[in-house]
Amino acid sequence: MPSMQPWAIKTSIPVDTRSVINSANGRNPGYLDAPMLWFVHHHVTDAEGWAKTMDNLATKISKCENPSDVKGVEFEEGYGCPFSLMLGEKDVVCLWSAPEGTTREKFLEAVGRFTNGATLDIPYEINDEYSWNVANLAEDNYSIDVLKWAKSTKRMNMKTIAGVGAVAYQNINITTQ
Repeated sequence: MPSMQPWAIKTSIPVDTRSVINSANGRNPGYLDAPMLWFVHHHVTDAEGWAKTMDNLATKISKCENPSDVKGVEFEEGYGCPFSLMLGEKDVVCLWSAPEGTTREKFLEAVGRFTNGATLDIPYEINDEYSWNVANLAEDNYSIDVLKWAKSTKRMNMKTIAGVGAVAYQNINITTQ
């Protein structure tokens, strides 16, 4: 008797896992429609340049009203990101989406324009057919988080201190008599 486990059932109808997950979660299109995925390690080589890039990014994004507005502001057409992880002060890893057929060289050019040359970038093309949980990542969730970050960042004052990088500071008004 054949197994009735879900993973043992064969079908002749191709199933687009990304579309199924998007539909089930009410996301359209979300991140999951990305034709290509890249994992990139950004190593900050110019702390002042990186701080300026992040400040410019926060300024642009903080003007957005809704998370759905963020994608068009943050990335070039066809590119996106569902997660970024800051690792200490000089390293960031991100999962990027890119247009179909994007070569490593074209991807590095787009990333370089995004980071304004402030990072050394090491990209890895992802085979999402054999990568777990990639289909559950959504750029709409990322946009919610990055919009919160940008709005909170713009409420603070940021400056770069040599050897330290970007730091937040607050002016305190002390009344005198």
